[in-house]
Parts: sequence; C-alpha cells; structure tokens
Amino acid sequence: EQIVIITGGFSNDDSIYLIHTGKGTTTTITNTTDVAGRRYRWDTKREYPIGRGPSFAYGATLTALPTIYYETAADGDVPRTLTATMRAIRFGGFQAGGYSNETSQLLLLTVKQVAIRVQKQKRRRGKRERQHNGSGDSWSEWHWNKPWEVGWSNIATTGPCDNDEEFLARAYHSSTLLLDRYLVVVGGMKANRSIMNEAVLDTKTWTWTGNGGVVIDSMDCPPSGRHGHSVVLDDSRNRLVLYGGGSGSDLLRSGEDNSEVWELQLGDGWRDSEKFAQSFPWKWKKLHEDSYNIDNNNVNEGTAGDSTRSVAPKLTPSETLCLGRCHHGIKISRDTVLFLFGSGRPSTNGLLAYDLKSDHFFQQEHLSQQPVSASTFSDSSSTSGGAVYVKGILPKPRFTGIAAFLEEDGYIITHGGYCSQDQDTIGTIDVLDLAPGFRGRKINNHASTFDGLPIDDRRVSYGEVSDSQAERGQQDPHVAIQGMLATIMSKPAGERKAAAGIMLHEMERGERPSNGQALLLVAMIANGTNPLFIENDGEDEDLSAGTD
Repeated sequence: EQIVIITGGFSNDDSIYLIHTGKGTTTTITNTTDVAGRRYRWDTKREYPIGRGPSFAYGATLTALPTIYYETAADGDVPRTLTATMRAIRFGGFQAGGYSNETSQLLLLTVKQVAIRVQKQKRRRGKRERQHNGSGDSWSEWHWNKPWEVGWSNIATTGPCDNDEEFLARAYHSSTLLLDRYLVVVGGMKANRSIMNEAVLDTKTWTWTGNGGVVIDSMDCPPSGRHGHSVVLDDSRNRLVLYGGGSGSDLLRSGEDNSEVWELQLGDGWRDSEKFAQSFPWKWKKLHEDSYNIDNNNVNEGTAGDSTRSVAPKLTPSETLCLGRCHHGIKISRDTVLFLFGSGRPSTNGLLAYDLKSDHFFQQEHLSQQPVSASTFSDSSSTSGGAVYVKGILPKPRFTGIAAFLEEDGYIITHGGYCSQDQDTIGTIDVLDLAPGFRGRKINNHASTFDGLPIDDRRVSYGEVSDSQAERGQQDPHVAIQGMLATIMSKPAGERKAAAGIMLHEMERGERPSNGQALLLVAMIANGTNPLFIENDGEDEDLSAGTD
C-alpha cells in the first residue's frame, strides 16, 4: 500500500504525518468520514516518534527504502502475525538558522505496523479478496488494526570518507536510490558556498563507497556547485540526469539559478548490486546549456546518442523558473520527467516536461504529438507554460516544498514551501491529476474521481508568472537596486517617495529583484524616513548607497 510521510523542515514539530493513500482503488480501502458526513478514502494520521526525536535539520533529504516484512506462525492462542516495517533515511541538512552548521548526519526512520491473520466467514460472494480454506465457506485475511510504531535511530557509517565532514556535510542536495540499495548524493549547499561532489552510500552495509570521489572522468568540465537541483534515474539509458538548481549560500539573497541539463553516465555493470563499485568511474556530460547562454540565432541541434551535444531551442524566462532552485523534478513515466514549482526570484507555479528519449523539453511549437496534460479539481480552465496544459485552478507559486508521485493513482501530491512574492510559507496540500481524461469512468463499479481528501471550496486560482516577471526577478539584486535608485533620483524631489512606494510594491510581488538590503532601503525612501537623503546646497537632495 502507499503511504506518504511528511516530517521535518524549518519547524520545531517532530511529528510524523502519514497520508495513507491505499492501493489506487476505492474498493479495498476503508473510507473515512469528515464532520460533514462526506466520505474520503485517504486516511491521515499524526504520530509521535518513540523515544528521542531527531535533531533539528532543514534542507535534508528523506529517501524511502524497501519495506521489510516479517511473518510469525501461530502459536496456541497467539495468532499468526505479519510485521511491515517501512523505512526512510534522512541525510544532511542545516542544523542552525541562517543556513549554517551543515551536517552529514544519517538517520533511519522506521514506521512499523503489525497485522494479525483472522478467519472470516463468507457472507457475500465476490465482495472481497479472499483465500479459500478448501470448504469454500470461510477464508483468512490480514487485519492491520494495530497502532503504528514510529521511531528514529542514528546510523553509524563506515568507509574512507566517513570521517571527512567537510566533504560529506551539506544541505539542499539530491539523494537518489539505485537498485533499492545505493544512495547517490549529489551537490548541495554549505554555509559559504554551493558544492558539486558525489558520494555513494551502501544502505545494506552503511558504508560510503570509495573515498566519495566516485566520478573521476568527465567528457566536459564537471557541473558547477549547485543546490536545489533534481536528479532522476534514466535506467533505459544507463544514466542519472541532473536538472537546474542554483548557486550561492542561501535561498533568496545570493547566487544565480540555471537551467542546465547534465547526464551522469553510469559505468558498465552498475546493475549488478554485488559488483556495483566496479562500475566506477562514472562520467559527466552536459546535454543543455543554461538558456540564458543560448543564442537562438545559432542553435546547434544534435540528436540523442550523437557525440554532438543536443541543444534544443532555449526555454522562455518563465519556463526556466521550473528548473530553478528547489523545484520538483519527478519521473512520471519511462521517458518523461515533469517539473513543477521552483525558484526564489520569483517563485513559480508553472510546469515543464522533458523527454528523456530525445533529450528535449516539450515545447508547444516543437510538438509532433499531443502535449502532456494535467488537471486540478475545478471546472474552470487555464494553461501553464511550455507544452504542459493545466485545467483548473493554479496553486500559489512556491519553492522548497515537498512532492510525492502516486504512480497507481496518477497523482502528484505536494505540501508546503515558500512563496517569495508573498514572503510567506505555504501550509496547504495540493494534488495534481496527471490523467484527467480517465476520471469519471467507473472502475469496479466505483467512479474514479478524486475522493482522497476534502477539497477547499474557498480556494482561489493564482495567476501564472509571466516572462517579464521572470526576467525582472532573475536580475542581480545588487545591480537592480542601483538602477532603481538611479530611477528614483531622476524624478523631481516631490515624486520620489511615491516612486519608491510603487517599486516597493513590485518588489514584494516578485516583479522586481530584491534582497533584505534592497527592501529596507526602498521601504525607508517610500516612508520618507531615509537618512541617505541629504540636502544639496539647500535646493535638491542627493542619494547615495553602497552594496556589499
């Protein structure tokens, strides 16, 4: 069954939130009822860890491991039991405010539940999955009615790079599980910079493979330091694919986002779990330049599999936001990756898709097939950038949230994040329907419309982030503030306060680049309390400012 786990983040809440989403059909799930008497088939629980909770960390990754099942035979009056232990590993993160005190701590989260085997009498034929006992009048089934047991444990790792905190410690990195065993950690942020190095952890032996420097060859210069990127496994082509991310040492005030695409070519024999280390070295190869460095008048279009780099037409400014720092990159089929949300200058609610087979983004003017479609749960309609169409409301722009793909249901569930335009956190759960054309049909006599969670009747649709907003937001704030100050000073003295007020409003909405210094300075001017205004020979005022 499918369980979505939500925990951690920049919060003092140590609880574990479980969203039980079942098996993808309504017939096998016990429906829950809300206060209005409406029935929903998803169940949500809040559990508290047994014993001491984990240390505070944000910017960590939580990666699911295979569930372990353990069965015991019946013994006298003690029934037969089945124990399911779901596991996930948390790695890295910052342990102090201000993007500081990065760690290489590794924690194991276990979510355990015990089922008992009970004998049932047949009442109505064909209404349950059952195992007949020979007579045809009764069967046995598992009853998962025991409470959850949730706990954390510290994992001590070994290996050549185990004691190298400088190498391993990071936050806002990516963690990708290969062969249900090997955790590949790429990139991330430290207190003073973003990094790009690779480390591989064997989750069976808890050993770091090699010295961490598993990539020792490259067809191009390796990727620059970055955080908030995404990495997906393209096993059909024996590679990991890295998308976007940002540089700098914080999420909003430093560095630049990029829309680069890289592949990390896995070595021969990587599919052999016992000989995995022999697949090194792996090789980096750049597939797409950052769109801001591409000249559409001189595009070199290669083909997938050529030694020539495959360069698709450049993305629009709003499309690049979907590859900015802390976006969601989710592989939704063998050859398709979907990107949603992302970037802090400004944040976006857009979507973008990538074809792994051709190594091109889906773009409307270059499609030879029907575009990827998606839907939220409303009769109104709108569209999002590129070739990904969204029917229904658009949620608030954001980045740094979490997302999970429910493959059997065809949903992506997202939670939380931060909207740079509003400078506020987001506490909602939003569900994206990837197969709206199939909804409304009956499966096992049940309509296959979304009935997992109640939908907020008061929700509103947010506008798309435009190309012009994206271009303004991606400017360097230090350069932009100098331009804004020059604009203010070019106006008559009596109009400067009003001009600053308009600029402040645009900065707060993400329509102009900003950082803490710029916001403070423009707010002071707009309020008429700016100490940087000085008299100039008693006739005019002069404005000077410095940036660091």
